Amino acid sequence: MFHALFLDAHNLMPKIMPHAIKNVEFVSGDGGSGSVQQVNFADGGPVKYLKNRLDSKDKDNFECKYTIIGCDAFGDKVDHIVNEVKFEAAPGGGSICKTKSIYHPKAGVVLDEEEIKAGKESSQGQ
Repeated sequence: MFHALFLDAHNLMPKIMPHAIKNVEFVSGDGGSGSVQQVNFADGGPVKYLKNRLDSKDKDNFECKYTIIGCDAFGDKVDHIVNEVKFEAAPGGGSICKTKSIYHPKAGVVLDEEEIKAGKESSQGQ
């Protein structure tokens, strides 16, 4: 999962999810820290695009930190979202994915839990 989502997502995601993702392209960099990717979603969905900046990636410990620096769904409320993802072995096989998201609102904006929940659901197509 870590490999598919953080090492080769730009190639795999449009192939395994063509109904949801048109393409993933590098805006800058080559996949290392500081690289920026733009994910372009399929027409008709709630989100058209988002831009991610890779902050750090630890292949040995299956950890990744990235920041969503742009998204057409942000509107006038969210400046950026920092995400931390870690995969761990699950007892009995498989894996557990732990995530943490920190929302950074634009100056003067206060986000409430309902707005954050609605934003997460929108980005997941719910």
